[in-house]
Amino acid sequence: MDGGFKVSPLKLNAGLGQLEQWNEDAIKVRAAKLAESAIKVWQPLKVLRRIPTVIPSSTSPYHIVTDAGNAFLKMPNNPQGPAAIVSEFIGTQLAAWFGLSTFEYCMMQVCEADLNVDRQDQTDLVMAFVTHEDDGDTWKGSAKELQTESV
Repeated sequence: MDGGFKVSPLKLNAGLGQLEQWNEDAIKVRAAKLAESAIKVWQPLKVLRRIPTVIPSSTSPYHIVTDAGNAFLKMPNNPQGPAAIVSEFIGTQLAAWFGLSTFEYCMMQVCEADLNVDRQDQTDLVMAFVTHEDDGDTWKGSAKELQTESV
């Protein structure tokens, strides 16, 4: 890449181009900065309640209220299977690293019985993909919706 890290479009590389040396000390400093920024990530700790909403999506997400605000939660046993939430997690993380706008998100342990009165027998904790609710609309699947208006 011409210009190297000094002109990298990746947010993850911010500041690397100004380093004079890349050694063990520089790696430790960078690791500490990355760890500090990870702590600032939106992180709800528990689901307070489910909002009874039907969301038209192949992964059947739950609309929930957490201790950190409203959110959408996708379980590993969704109709598309656990690979769907793994793909969303990885894709969202990559988008953030490339400097693209993403929803605030996290992985969170939940119990399905807390979300679904029909599944009170399901008391095991599972990891779920959770995104913070934001203003806007869901994508209905058309290419036209992805086009932006010229300013």
